[in-house]
Amino acid sequence: METDQFECFSSDLTDGLQSNLEHCRDEEGEKVRRLWALPQNFNIPVAKVYDVCVTDTDIRSLKNREWLTDNVIDTYLKILTVELEESGGGKCMFLVSSTVGQIMNKTFSSRTSHKLSDYKLVVGAYIRASHWTLVVLDLQKEIVYFYNPVEGAEDIEMAFIKSSMCGFIAKCNQENEADVVRRWRVDVLPHSSQTDSFNCGVYCLLFAEKHLHGEFGDLTRITFETLKDMRLKIGKKMMLFEVYITDCCPKCGMNFEEQDQKLQCDTCGKSYHFKPYCVEEDINSLGDGDTFSCTLCRYNYWKCHSKKQCIGNNYTWIDKDQALNDLCESSRVDEEEVMIVDPAVTAEEPIDIMNDREKYIQLHKRN
Repeated sequence: METDQFECFSSDLTDGLQSNLEHCRDEEGEKVRRLWALPQNFNIPVAKVYDVCVTDTDIRSLKNREWLTDNVIDTYLKILTVELEESGGGKCMFLVSSTVGQIMNKTFSSRTSHKLSDYKLVVGAYIRASHWTLVVLDLQKEIVYFYNPVEGAEDIEMAFIKSSMCGFIAKCNQENEADVVRRWRVDVLPHSSQTDSFNCGVYCLLFAEKHLHGEFGDLTRITFETLKDMRLKIGKKMMLFEVYITDCCPKCGMNFEEQDQKLQCDTCGKSYHFKPYCVEEDINSLGDGDTFSCTLCRYNYWKCHSKKQCIGNNYTWIDKDQALNDLCESSRVDEEEVMIVDPAVTAEEPIDIMNDREKYIQLHKRN
């Protein structure tokens, strides 16, 4: 009897957790759809994934028939590698797309050491001629897996991909490149083929997800509906990181320093840096007599909160004209504080580069 009661309780608990999880997913899905419904891109951070800001523009690139931004590609690959390690699947090195581009162009050089022996896999996406491809290095099997969403196009690039990636491996391991080329091989796994002009990025993220999870059979079962669902899934997963931007300026995504002056939105209660980049455009869009309201509030994106009393250096709102004048003044003060001191001549007076450019150049020629 006690066992039956425990099983019943356990089942109820599992159902409750599952229900809460589905509710969270529905919430994130609703946020994604609200961003998709905006009339234009505003490039405003809406989440922060491992210290990288994800903007409304990134999420809106996930709408059907849109090309994904570089930031979406890189951020989702980073999420996948972290999830793999946390699930016990091993460490996977993530390479941002700009780094993969340098590797492919043979211009890669890093100040930080990439110790490949610490990793099981390396993954990164590469864009050329507005087309995304994916590379996965299996460091244990010594195989370069290459995915081009257009099936059959891989054969043209395989030798080039192998040569570039072997150069990267040799540089990281401080080996002779010819020895690496001799040991490693390049492989292409069967997969569904892209038949449109806008889903190459989504295909690459699907390939990465399936490869890292070992779901190789699913690579050949990608349909238009799979791609459509993947776009929403990526957006929902990124919006789970919205919490990490709560205490940041919603425009620049940066944290507040103690000396930073803040301007609070009268609608959502979020605080912005009182700096031209962060608030000038919003202030200019206000009518006479309006209080400060941020862009996304004017489009009913942020949920309204009761305005909390902010602690710190807060700007006191009077009216639009006064705020614009104060912004201009604060910007002028910031420019006056730009001074450069040459470390080799600390005994001399600091040089104002804006007014003494010629003196600065001559000083560096002398040293």
